[in-house]
Amino acid sequence: GHCWLKNRYNGQRSKPQTDRLSINMNSAKPRPGCIKKNFDYWGADIRGKNFKVKGGIHTCIYHCKVTRGCRSLAFRPSDGHCWLKNRTNGARPRGQRDRWSVNMNC
Repeated sequence: GHCWLKNRYNGQRSKPQTDRLSINMNSAKPRPGCIKKNFDYWGADIRGKNFKVKGGIHTCIYHCKVTRGCRSLAFRPSDGHCWLKNRTNGARPRGQRDRWSVNMNC
């Protein structure tokens, strides 16, 4: 498929298209306090949904929002690795350096 990046919200003008999906990246920003820094939602990974992203944790959050069954995520800021989780808090939440975690219901 094709991807058209925009330099303003909703492009120049918004119009319905049946063969396109538009995402406002502002929706990938969680409420203040929802990103738990130095904390890992370990385990409960969604199979095939761990990868490196560019754009930081907000890109990881976006991927979780558009993935069916994603309840939380863990992100490693040092290299951009993102793990999508099928359970809130993962399987075993724990303190962990170089990990940030987010519950999608926050």
